[in-house]
Amino acid sequence: SGAGPVVTVPRTWWASPPAALGLWIAWSCIQAIRLAVSALGVRDARRRGRECPASVLERLPHWSRVTMAERRPRVILSDRVPVAAVLGCGKPAIALAPALIDQLDVKDLVRVLVHEWAHVQRRDDVAQFVQRIVGIAIGWHPAAWWLEKQLDFERELACDEIAVSVTGSAKAYATCLAMLAARPESQPVPVGALAAASPSRLRARIMRILALSHDARPRPWRAVTVCASS
Repeated sequence: SGAGPVVTVPRTWWASPPAALGLWIAWSCIQAIRLAVSALGVRDARRRGRECPASVLERLPHWSRVTMAERRPRVILSDRVPVAAVLGCGKPAIALAPALIDQLDVKDLVRVLVHEWAHVQRRDDVAQFVQRIVGIAIGWHPAAWWLEKQLDFERELACDEIAVSVTGSAKAYATCLAMLAARPESQPVPVGALAAASPSRLRARIMRILALSHDARPRPWRAVTVCASS
């Protein structure tokens, strides 16, 4: 007869529907536990943080203008973050490593804060929480994992662009970002917090920043308008 060869695929336990369902449940449980630990870590960091002195914030260029936006986060000092991060769980707060106040000049310090402020205005803390919930429901899948990483990356790029539009110098911002990412992390960032200088895909972020117009004039009011409409 003209029938071709028949290939028989052996049945294995890990390819069976019950096994696939069990793996999905295990993955979802692990991710749910991680999310719960994240929420507890963020809450603990908020509770232990102390208010950033008004005298520090008052001397930062552009800061008084951008804080007139719709969402006005608190700025706290926390030993739980190596640089800075947005802490959600209710009214968002920007947590800043206390050492940065003495180590950075006012221009670099405001670059760090404006990046986190942009996350708050875009409601990235809410978007990230919803994203994690969806990830738990979907389970582990290469496409879902890639999409989640890409969304995180695009959020950072958007906030980088807003920070440059406010502070005015793409080159100086990229230099500041690289310097912060090289700092040793003595304490871990709470899982799920939006960190300012994560080393993840840092090179790509710096290249995108440098592609922006160099030494653009500060446009704080434009940035406030963009964030308010997002």
